Amino acid sequence: MDDRIRANKQRIEAQLVEKTDGLKLAFETGFQEADALMNAYELNTFLCETLNLMNKYQSDDVISAFLLSVPNTHKYTSDSVTESISGSVLLLADWLGSARLSQYLNTLPAVSERLCSKEGLAVYQKLVEDLARKAPRCLNVFLTRSPSLLTSLPILGLRHWAMIGAKAHAHDIEALNSYFTLSSVDSQNIFQRQRRGTLFVDVQRQLHFFIRAIWGRDFFLRPCISDTVQSDDCTAVATIPSIQAGTIFLPDALEAASTDNAALSAKNRFRAAAAHAAAHLIYSRPTPADEYSRTERYWFGVLEDARVEAMAIREFQGLRQLWMPFHLEKTHQSHCLSSQLSLALLTGNIEDAPPTLAFAVNAFNRLIDLDSRDAQQHEMNKLPGQLVSALGEFVETGEPEAVCYRDDNTYLWLEDGDEFYQWPLLSEPQVKRTVNVMEMVNEIDNELADDNAQEVWILESEFFRDGDPENVSMNELEGKQQISSPFYYPEWDYTANQARPAWVTLTERSVKKGAAADIDKLVENRQAQLRKIKAIIEALQPKGLQRFRKQFEGDELDLDAAIDAMKEIRRGALPDMNIDQRLIRRERDLAVLVLLDLSQSTMDSLPGNHSDLWVLDIAQEAAVMLANAIDGIGDPFAIHGFNSNGRSDVRYQRFKDFDEAYDDTTKSRLAAMEGGLSTRMGAALRHAKTYLAQQPQRKKLLLMVSDGEPADIDSRDPLYLQADTKHAIDDVLMQGITPFCLTIDPDADNYVAQIFGEGHYSVLDDANRLPDVLPNLFASITRTSA
Repeated sequence: MDDRIRANKQRIEAQLVEKTDGLKLAFETGFQEADALMNAYELNTFLCETLNLMNKYQSDDVISAFLLSVPNTHKYTSDSVTESISGSVLLLADWLGSARLSQYLNTLPAVSERLCSKEGLAVYQKLVEDLARKAPRCLNVFLTRSPSLLTSLPILGLRHWAMIGAKAHAHDIEALNSYFTLSSVDSQNIFQRQRRGTLFVDVQRQLHFFIRAIWGRDFFLRPCISDTVQSDDCTAVATIPSIQAGTIFLPDALEAASTDNAALSAKNRFRAAAAHAAAHLIYSRPTPADEYSRTERYWFGVLEDARVEAMAIREFQGLRQLWMPFHLEKTHQSHCLSSQLSLALLTGNIEDAPPTLAFAVNAFNRLIDLDSRDAQQHEMNKLPGQLVSALGEFVETGEPEAVCYRDDNTYLWLEDGDEFYQWPLLSEPQVKRTVNVMEMVNEIDNELADDNAQEVWILESEFFRDGDPENVSMNELEGKQQISSPFYYPEWDYTANQARPAWVTLTERSVKKGAAADIDKLVENRQAQLRKIKAIIEALQPKGLQRFRKQFEGDELDLDAAIDAMKEIRRGALPDMNIDQRLIRRERDLAVLVLLDLSQSTMDSLPGNHSDLWVLDIAQEAAVMLANAIDGIGDPFAIHGFNSNGRSDVRYQRFKDFDEAYDDTTKSRLAAMEGGLSTRMGAALRHAKTYLAQQPQRKKLLLMVSDGEPADIDSRDPLYLQADTKHAIDDVLMQGITPFCLTIDPDADNYVAQIFGEGHYSVLDDANRLPDVLPNLFASITRTSA
């Protein structure tokens, strides 16, 4: 953690000593979310602005709302908005009370989710400030309804509608409420006039998937706000798409180009604009603007638009069908030369162009057949001058309007002082290649290789270098933690009473190695416990065939019992007829998976006289003692661990698998055990279940060791993850697996019974006793079941 961040965090915590528990919890939650979402500079700004609000004597409710809303607002805008939010709060505090300020802050995440941009949020903040000055009594209704209003209107339409109502009814509270609740006819009519087709936020996710499916790459899409607002009797001018610093800016709302043709729908306009701008990013390079006149720049833009579309259509034929209807509609509405030339360049047909421009179509068709981009560029540089010679310069009337989905072409030009933004996706893709040992030996010490190397070489076997520690591979010494392909698991939502499919993403992480000698030393220091474990082993080890005498029915005659029976008969007494004996095979048919909770709470110090030890140290020691016991008994077992950082990042580690021996390699993994992050139990239990279900043993035990309830940074409702964990336990039971939880959380009685069920859990109040209790608990669980 940065020193400045640590210092500001400590200042806030010092001021929180005298504050309410609610504010302390809000700071803890808000800081965790901000730490996960923001970089160091933004996180420090977040703490500084929190201190500023506290020093301005804002109420606890306002500060709590600020702490919880800013990280979530940042998540949707992808920009630093902390200072603007703090500034608006201090400005609004002159007119509004703490209740309304808290309401304003609490609605910001939902509003920013609809706006998706810092610019749109700035317009919304200015609107709230204007309403607070002109008609503050409307804010309660407006703030409550603003997220839902933004599902129908763009932000400028909402501003126009709201300001009309505030100015017209500022002094009439009944009329004001009627207007902002859309109860009055005037309000409905004005509101309806501001609706502008399809909003960008409603198609943003689809557009991301659409252009990623085409190009196989990620692009940045953001909404741009129009400078022209609709008035009562005129319509707004649509914003033209643009490309700035590698980001594609699309209008925040678009209407269909024609209501009679489904191919010209607003959604297709968004798709056509996004695909066209992405083609520019892939195929275009900016050119110095001072080399061309204004008219030449226009024709160069028309030709470059056609060139990048032709290059894209060469790879993806279906794009022609996406762009063609807009050109046909444009030429139908306007017979200007530029629209006819654009259509001819798209079709490649000279007959679609005016006779005066046939030469341009022929030249264009020749240049797009050239393989070299430099050759294409050389021919392209000639055409604008030839078009100006044929058609002349533009007069004061200005440039013809472009096809509706195309951008403003500012990306194509470098003005004085501009630097070319190199689109990062144009770099050569990184290639992974499997090599043999000799290739790796020859290039292993290449000093020019780094994380951005064009090739990543993979050696399927371990690689050991001379001079390194014995039996330690190069990857273990210098390599990064290996991450598996993601596993997707459902999660139960108790509020909707249904499972969310593929809701949680889990990855397996490679385990670092420590010193196996540390584990051996730990075992040596626990000789008394080892003697108890040996007794457990002797009691539970399978005995093979056991002979049971004096049975009523059996496999063969028990000779001693038969002789005793004959003696009783000859004496005239009633004999004992249990004269058979039976051979019974006593074998343990059990597989065990030990699942360890490795969350951040395991890094807490133990209370009492053991403050120099962490909970993780005790859990590690208990796992070692249990592993010694199970290994001695002979049951196949595995030791796994988990933690999480939200539903998209559940991390799973395998310290020992079922088919691995309990040797120095396993001990070295256990020695490197680390804790951190949160505890999303449900996904980890479902993943552990898949390993246990593959084992051939008839009995299976899933033994979880935890120190707290299910919790994660993206779930504020404690019942949500508890309900999901309960569902995961039900799934485990349906697989014929016996779950059991040993928890050292003293407050576990409040939730563990509901999750694991009666008889499937044990609560240990003293964590120091865990290494002693765990082997005995395992023996008692498995003695009868196995």
